[in-house]
Amino acid sequence: MLGRYFFEDGENRDPVEFVPEEDPERPTEYLVAGGNPYRRVAPVPHDATNPRSWSRFTGSYRDPSNLGEGAAWRFELNDGELNLSGDWADETCEPLGRGDFLSSIGLLEFDSDGGAVRVGMATRYTRAGEV
Repeated sequence: MLGRYFFEDGENRDPVEFVPEEDPERPTEYLVAGGNPYRRVAPVPHDATNPRSWSRFTGSYRDPSNLGEGAAWRFELNDGELNLSGDWADETCEPLGRGDFLSSIGLLEFDSDGGAVRVGMATRYTRAGEV
């Protein structure tokens, strides 16, 4: 049972398992919680990022396979911070690297040119016209 745990939140009890690395000296990169995989992320100091380079990420992005709620997100730069707005969020994103950010909708991974963003390591949103 090494590496297996449970997270209890009131009446819910979700299994949590850390996926071991081949090299036992390396920190675990993945865990599975409640049947969903998660990758380790670490915020970078704000002064280690370059908010001026984030302008390529601003604009509207759409999930071409979704016609309903959560199909589109908008990103804007405000006072050197990348802000996300849409159906479920209106917030500042936490920088994790050059094109990676953390938000309440999941990990955001922008293509280097800002033409697309992957959300939660799964759904790919492509740059769209005004939303």
